[in-house]
Amino acid sequence: MGLAPWKCHAWDNDEMGRRIIPGVIDVPIVSGKLYKDGDLTINRMNLKGMPFISRTDPDMFDDEGNMVRTKRYDFDDNDYQGPPIEEDGNKKGDSGSTLSEKQLPTKVALDAIGLAARIQADLEIVGMDFVKHFKEQTAETNLCLAGGVALNSVLNGRLSRELGFEN
Repeated sequence: MGLAPWKCHAWDNDEMGRRIIPGVIDVPIVSGKLYKDGDLTINRMNLKGMPFISRTDPDMFDDEGNMVRTKRYDFDDNDYQGPPIEEDGNKKGDSGSTLSEKQLPTKVALDAIGLAARIQADLEIVGMDFVKHFKEQTAETNLCLAGGVALNSVLNGRLSRELGFEN
């Protein structure tokens, strides 16, 4: 939910002069109906090669498996002020490692953004259909949800705006 909106962001040019844009997954990963003969499907083939972080990922870890602080997930390059300058002239992070001026996302982060956006879109389609179906079946004007998905504020906003519940 929080990572998905970054799919619309394009970061400043990298060292090769290219704009950095997250990938997009065009094919649904989750589809179907939750209430009808269990035909909800998860297309796991679309997850092949999706964000997988291991200690061998050169974008995130050094040869010893330590996280490279200059390549952590820092997405917003537009407002980056940089860490304070220490007496020796270096810019220091909270771990004491020197940080670069611009914190562009790694490939793993860009893949994660694409996956988050796809899953959020799929969740909204399936969730809206589920709640709409039971509203039509019961004619209820109030809605109460519980569980982890019920914490998705983007979906909750759509349910509130689009399905016309009183409470």
